[in-house]
Amino acid sequence: MTDGLRPGEPEYDADGRSNRNTNRGMRSGSNPASIDIDSGSNASLSTSASSSSPPDPAAAFARQAQTEYGDAIDRLIAFGDAVQNNRPIHASIELLVGVADDVLNDEIERQLESLGESIGIEHGTVLSVYVIPAKQFESQPNHPLIQQALAEGQTYV
Repeated sequence: MTDGLRPGEPEYDADGRSNRNTNRGMRSGSNPASIDIDSGSNASLSTSASSSSPPDPAAAFARQAQTEYGDAIDRLIAFGDAVQNNRPIHASIELLVGVADDVLNDEIERQLESLGESIGIEHGTVLSVYVIPAKQFESQPNHPLIQQALAEGQTYV
């Protein structure tokens, strides 16, 4: 493997910085991250998540969802490969979100799904968000998705 550009990539990004060092860092590390070049020849990786955000994507989603929607979220359970510490290359987190029936609508569902997508991108993990009426946890406890979430998942709300 050689350092430098991959075929078809521009030599400079939109900010005029060389892509050569960025590409070298991206290939050498498994986490897409920003590259900090020090005065020597070594490059160091730093993750894109800020130090104030939780390193766990499910916890980050739960915190942000509770901040934005508060009491409207009755249940929030994270489950899937990444939650079970079984992190294959393409690990994912599934989030089952029970929203109070009187506030649940298509717009809130889209916003929660968008939040999951944003946090997933930030943390490099696929987040799949399933929004259901909160009463469905009690009215359909044998639903396969609810059973899987309750059996395997971590409850945040």
